[in-house]
Amino acid sequence: EHRLLHYLSELLKEQGCYLALIDDIWDINAWNQIKTAFPNQNNGSRIIITTRNKGVAETVDTKGLAYQLRFLREEESWELFCKTAEPTQNLENLGREMVGKCGGLPLAIVILGGLLLHNKSYGYWSKVKERIWRNLRDDSVDIVEVLSLSYKDLSPQLKDCFLYLAQFPEDHIIGVERLKHLWIAEEFISEDEEGDGVLMEDLAEDCLNELINRNLIQIEYL
Repeated sequence: EHRLLHYLSELLKEQGCYLALIDDIWDINAWNQIKTAFPNQNNGSRIIITTRNKGVAETVDTKGLAYQLRFLREEESWELFCKTAEPTQNLENLGREMVGKCGGLPLAIVILGGLLLHNKSYGYWSKVKERIWRNLRDDSVDIVEVLSLSYKDLSPQLKDCFLYLAQFPEDHIIGVERLKHLWIAEEFISEDEEGDGVLMEDLAEDCLNELINRNLIQIEYL
């Protein structure tokens, strides 16, 4: 790790002016461990850091600008929800009520949209709304509650597949074929009970696509 930091530092010195984007610095110690890799030659180079911790953003560089992203506005929230949930006209009022309780938080909106995408019945959406309304805090939905609803709505098979991901590190990129074979090896994927001759790899891919559609797995294009 030390040699890698030194190598990157020397490489950036050779390149001259650079722009570095470092995503998701969770604490100031993490930044202190890597900052030596980014030389300051007073040549206009810039570093952008994203973090969920405001204190980290303000501590990294006292002369830097800590820009706090705003929450989505009402119509922006609805537009994002429509991209994930694809509501029909008769569900718009219900959808807008639930989106309004997300407080403009993108993660809550896309998770809610993924939960509602696979069932477009008015009764199901009403049931989800009632469950959300029972767990409101300060007139807004808790993101943990939305995640809990999404998890509880999974089939036992999908729950096993989803929980299996916990053994990988955070933000780890998992190859699709490898993941499907691991699920099959763990016997999370059941044989086709209807005898249609569907391959287990295809059944595993169906499970993967279902978790993706629910926004519980993020796609990474390489």
